[in-house]
Amino acid sequence: MDVEHLSKEDRLRLLNSIYVAHPDAEKILKKIERCHESRTISSEPRSMSLTGETGSGKTTLIEQYMLRHPTLETAKTTTIPIFKSIIQPNTSIRDFIISVLKSLVSRVSNQREDDVSDELLKGSLPAIRKRLYKYIAVAEVKLIILDEFQHLISSKSKKVLNDIADTIKTIINETKVPVILVGTTKANEVFVENPEMARRISEKIRLKPFSISSEEELKTYRKFLAHIDKSLPFIKLSNLAQLEMSIRFFAASNGYIDDTMRIIQDAGYSAIHANNDAINLEDLADAFENNPGQNQQAEGNPFIASYDELKKWACIENAQMGIPHKPSSLRKTSDIF
Repeated sequence: MDVEHLSKEDRLRLLNSIYVAHPDAEKILKKIERCHESRTISSEPRSMSLTGETGSGKTTLIEQYMLRHPTLETAKTTTIPIFKSIIQPNTSIRDFIISVLKSLVSRVSNQREDDVSDELLKGSLPAIRKRLYKYIAVAEVKLIILDEFQHLISSKSKKVLNDIADTIKTIINETKVPVILVGTTKANEVFVENPEMARRISEKIRLKPFSISSEEELKTYRKFLAHIDKSLPFIKLSNLAQLEMSIRFFAASNGYIDDTMRIIQDAGYSAIHANNDAINLEDLADAFENNPGQNQQAEGNPFIASYDELKKWACIENAQMGIPHKPSSLRKTSDIF
């Protein structure tokens, strides 16, 4: 990539479009694809759940899969191979079905949700449910993604909303369309309380953040940083995967992809506007200071603290089994490949 002759705007666009997959991404995408294809090869579609804390990369994974199966629009029809909807907190069965129906109708008719005819949303619950099934068929939906499914646990009573869980099972049974449930790890409580839902969701995957509890895990995290570095729109490498820098990033993000990427992109924005050849420590320190993220457990700014001080922080001491004892070991980026 010849970035030397790119405009500032083009470099910023490249910076914001960088996508480096989680090491488990392709394996998980294949599992989603297996569910997707199960509709045509099995009488009982294969559904799954994908959980992980905020910032673990769930949303990015789902977006990448949806990009492979885009909505198709013609003059007469709109085909939605993958339909995604969000489960609202403390919802009722009726509100849940209306919310999903409204979202789907707006996609099919290419209009805002607020403009969807109220007539479609009126009537008895069986009638509304029947309309939902109809629109799933009309849009030729082959996979349904329900996000924020931790909202099946009431924030008021802390009880699982079994009626909604049962409704999701019914949708799968009636439409023969597989469902991917996406949410935080808290959502797994639903399966404990509702064994039938647990049985219906044949595979339960948890997306974990990066770890440095072994030398191999540290190497994996550094490879991730190295791939990002090579994708950045700068003339020189920013040495993000050097040993000390990788430990700084871990302290700043606790291994979460979203926090790692946010810091790099915010720092990259500053470096591009300053016409620098690469991202430097000052850029990273400012990026962390302005938005430290919700997953980090740093005791200060990890891009300002000395490396010796940094290694004494609890967030690093508790995870530093993978950090080489010999200062020279795996210090260069080239040592990890």
